[in-house]
Order: sequence, then structure tokens, then C-alpha cells
Amino acid sequence: MDQHFKIECAKEEILRLNVEITRFVTWIHDEDRYLEDKRLEWEQIDECIAFRIDLYRRSRARFNSHHLQLLAELSLMPGFTGSLAVGKRKERGAGSSDEPPMDLEEPIAPPIAANTAQSNDADDEEDEDNVEQDEDLNEVLAKEIELVARISED
Repeated sequence: MDQHFKIECAKEEILRLNVEITRFVTWIHDEDRYLEDKRLEWEQIDECIAFRIDLYRRSRARFNSHHLQLLAELSLMPGFTGSLAVGKRKERGAGSSDEPPMDLEEPIAPPIAANTAQSNDADDEEDEDNVEQDEDLNEVLAKEIELVARISED
């Protein structure tokens, strides 16, 4: 009986890992595309920053190619049911590779609320979620910038 539940849990884990593999491959693809887009964008503004972004992108590409090679070897194993195809992200927003490049010459104006007196609890919860996502994105961006700075010092 114990063996039956172990097999059932293993089947569920395989399904979960199939999803995670696709997410990982998609993330690698999206990150590389995003960094290349940012390099091209910064090339017009500051070549030094563009060069540092390119160094960082190339550094990431070395590790990413290693991971993709391991996944390719895994896909050749008997019983592999996943896919190494690049998926499509569901979310859109700041940091997304689908986001159009930002024009850095124009200041970003904060959004103007139409009527703040009519906010309800659902809007408040959504705002809190957005604030948390923005904070998470800011943390990630700060770490990425710090890493780019460290790489450029070497």
C-alpha cells in the first residue's frame, strides 16, 4: 500500500517538474532577450553601460548554456515526458521581456487616479499586491545592478 502512494506522488512530481522545466527554459530565453534589448537601448545613451550589460549577459549566457545542456541530456533519458520548448510568459509588466523599451529621455509621470474616494477593499488588496511586486522587482533590479557593477570592476 505504501508503494502505491509513493508511485502516485512520483507521478505528481513528474507533472510539476515538467511545468518547471518549461518555466526555467522560458526564463532563460526571456532574460537573455531582455538583457540584449537593454544593451541595444543603452548603446544609444551610454556605451559604457551598454558594454557592462553585455558583459553581464555573456556571463549569464555561459551558465545558462550549461543548464540547457544538462536539460538536453535529461530529455534523452527514457521516460522523459517534459518539453524543452520555450513557453510564453503570462504576466506582462516592468521587467518583462515583452515590455517595449522605455524612452529614458522622457520623465515617467505617476498615474493619476480618477476618483480615489470610490476605492473598495478589492482595489486596496490589488494595490498592496502591486506594491509587493514592485518592491520585489526593485530588489531584483538592485541586485542585478550591483552584480553588473561588480563584474565591470574586474
